[in-house]
Amino acid sequence: MATLGRTFSSLRPRFLLSNGTKSFQRSFLSPVPTFNAGNLNLVCPEKLPEAPPEYPGYKVCKEDFKYVERLLPKEIVPPPPAESVTGVPTPSGWIPPNENGSKHPYFVKRTKNHMLPLYLEVKFHGSRILTKICKIDGNIWKLESDLRTYLQERSTKDIYTQVHEVSSFIRVRGDYCEDVCKFLLSKGF
Repeated sequence: MATLGRTFSSLRPRFLLSNGTKSFQRSFLSPVPTFNAGNLNLVCPEKLPEAPPEYPGYKVCKEDFKYVERLLPKEIVPPPPAESVTGVPTPSGWIPPNENGSKHPYFVKRTKNHMLPLYLEVKFHGSRILTKICKIDGNIWKLESDLRTYLQERSTKDIYTQVHEVSSFIRVRGDYCEDVCKFLLSKGF
């Protein structure tokens, strides 16, 4: 596109700024430059430094790396402590799974952090509260019926559940995290 005898290729740098950027002037549109240099000092290209300044020296010290290692996050989750495998809760309240979990037609697998996959979902600004159990293997319908009877014994309200076979999770309407946690631990998961 030609305007006033000039093309887009007529864009060329008019000045070099002190920070190394180029100031372009589009003479084919208007005499006003599109980049306002503001209060930056314009310099000639010959006065720009050619090499970056020297960086300060450093020393690699492998003896002090042990202090850095403890601050870095672990690459894998460590196995549970050996003293907690006996079934006694740890001081933090974590309870390891026991052998009774394999006797049921269903199984709830722990997360990679060795925690129960039990979540409280709060939706619609707190007007809908759901308890969600994930990572279910085996007969999910049997787990849902056992869980429903367990919760109906402990609650005066009706228990509404949703079973999602494909994603292998169960949702319970309401905040039943404590009761579901006790149920899963009593089953040995």
